[in-house]
Amino acid sequence: MTGHTGRPATGRAPADPARLQLEFRHRDRLMDPTAAGAQVWQVDITADGEPAGSLQATRGLWWKAVDLRERLTDEGSFTAEVARRILRPDGAFTDDFDDLIQRAGYLLVLDRCEMKPPWDDPLTVAGVVTSVIDRLTDTFFAVVLPRAGAPGSVGAHLLEPAGRMPAAVEFTDELLILDTSRAPLAGAAIRVRDRLIDRSRHGGVDRAGLDERDWIENREYQALTPRTAALLRLAMRQLSLGRLGRRSPPWATRRCRVTRAVCSAPCLR
Repeated sequence: MTGHTGRPATGRAPADPARLQLEFRHRDRLMDPTAAGAQVWQVDITADGEPAGSLQATRGLWWKAVDLRERLTDEGSFTAEVARRILRPDGAFTDDFDDLIQRAGYLLVLDRCEMKPPWDDPLTVAGVVTSVIDRLTDTFFAVVLPRAGAPGSVGAHLLEPAGRMPAAVEFTDELLILDTSRAPLAGAAIRVRDRLIDRSRHGGVDRAGLDERDWIENREYQALTPRTAALLRLAMRQLSLGRLGRRSPPWATRRCRVTRAVCSAPCLR
């Protein structure tokens, strides 16, 4: 059971996320022109083979649709609200949307999130959200999530806090937007995954003393490009194992500006 913030009820520890598995299902008729431009994916979430939750992800591909706004509207519910808020009647993106998104191209609408206890906490859902984004998008997508109270949405009380963890920003009173072309997404997604790994290592319990806002809003980490963020994660892992810089010749090593450790990899800022 969750409160209005989407946080698990007090007295219940989060479950171990290592038990979760995602299964992506997409069904499409071979010769159905009305389905062109909108791909609806059902993400089934299981824990040890038992149902733990689900999420719906709708990809809007304007180059496949004669009228993407109409096609998304046909899906109804929250997806129709997204089409009305982001696309003009002529099919073009609204000016506000173009101003917000660095490389406006395709859409991924996340909705219909249902999680059974004890999996219904924002960090677990954030892990699901970042995993779905990683599998269904590239750097040209705008990911749209509902805010609590969004018309037609299911599970918005979980999706809103989960979406804010990977740096989603407010677009309207009903919508959050996450731009996959911006570096903060990569850094935030890494922190979400690392926090879930940390929780798994401690038997499904978050370590005491961690302030969620500190690791979500770390501006130095958010400023990294996706490639640098990946390099940083690898460097930190090697550093924890005591391997960083051991096998590199002296002329090939330098002191990394990010980790302050000896590193042979080139700086990819």
